[in-house]
Amino acid sequence: MNRTERLTREVILYSLIPTWVAAGVTDWWCHRRTRIEENAGLPESLLHVAMLAQAGLPATLALFLEVDPPLLALTYLATATHTATAYLDVAYANPRRTVPPTEQHAHAFLEVLPMAGAALLTVLHPGQARELFLGPRVRWGLRPKKEPLGGGYVAGLLATLAVGLGLPYAGEVLRCTRAALRRRSAAAASRVPAPPAPELAAARPDAPGETGPRVGGGSHAAEVARSGPMAGGVRPGEVGGIEPAHPVD
Repeated sequence: MNRTERLTREVILYSLIPTWVAAGVTDWWCHRRTRIEENAGLPESLLHVAMLAQAGLPATLALFLEVDPPLLALTYLATATHTATAYLDVAYANPRRTVPPTEQHAHAFLEVLPMAGAALLTVLHPGQARELFLGPRVRWGLRPKKEPLGGGYVAGLLATLAVGLGLPYAGEVLRCTRAALRRRSAAAASRVPAPPAPELAAARPDAPGETGPRVGGGSHAAEVARSGPMAGGVRPGEVGGIEPAHPVD
């Protein structure tokens, strides 16, 4: 490895990756400030997890594996899907919550740095990139690094990724899930059918065999007897509401 390659590798390890982690923490902090669980909610939080996986998987594999055509292909694919997911994330969030300038600036780093990492890997490994696109593919397989990175750096970076990004975004998903369940429970409670109105219950005909008084008064016969001969609109001399015929003089 010549001096230029060594410097490029150090830029990736000690500048690009830490900057990406810092931008991710800043983005999470902005989500918390705008109470993402109360507006955009779980769908946006899951998009964030997807972008972490898309950018973090090839970077983590590159810590342990040689940058051969398969790893380059995975890096290019992950970068493309990360860019598309970032667009969906912003399109979903903008109508639902305020995206402050600090978060927008963090998004700029989070979108560009994976592209920069893929480009720098291509510059560091031009032969593998040429083999990927032009062939022949004689080394199509994943191999451990011939010169492993320092154990202290790898352990520190993995711990930083877990504590700085993994735990905060897992907590965000948990908060959004709980808020979604609370809203669902409240919506279900508001749809509980109300009891029938008293006037409808009183108008219900007596059930067969029911002899006791009904709610709101006695039986139908007792009500008619108390109301007199005009009860129910039946006049004296009428049978069943039909007036008898008078003899014709």
